[in-house]
This record gives sequence, structure tokens and C-alpha cells, in this order.
Amino acid sequence: MQKSDNDCKRHPTITRCLQHLCVIGADEKTKQIVYMYLEALYRDLSASTEPLEIEYPFREKHKKEAMDV
Repeated sequence: MQKSDNDCKRHPTITRCLQHLCVIGADEKTKQIVYMYLEALYRDLSASTEPLEIEYPFREKHKKEAMDV
């Protein structure tokens, strides 16, 4: 399988995410939508000079569930 010019420019995390979508059997439309949002996010963050504040919505839920056990 040959890599296109677009693949060479793609961020490794985006490539990894698309590989995971293949593993879970996501359809092509889902892959396109996920790719579109990841690329937009990557472009926005690359252009931004502001510090990044990341929220992890699932992490808190996961911690709470673990504490309830």
C-alpha cells in the first residue's frame, strides 16, 4: 500500500485514530466525519498560540464509577 502526499502530512494521532476506526468496523462515512473534525482541530491548534486547556469528560465519570465499586 502506497502512502499518498496527504498521508505524509497527516498527524500520527489522526492516522492512529483512523486505524482504530477500521478495527472497530466503522463505516466510511463515520471515518470521513471523524477525520474532518480531527483535521480541523489540528489546524486550529497549530495556528493558535494560546495555551491549551484540555477537559476529559469521561475521566471524571470513570473515576466516580471506580469509587462506587
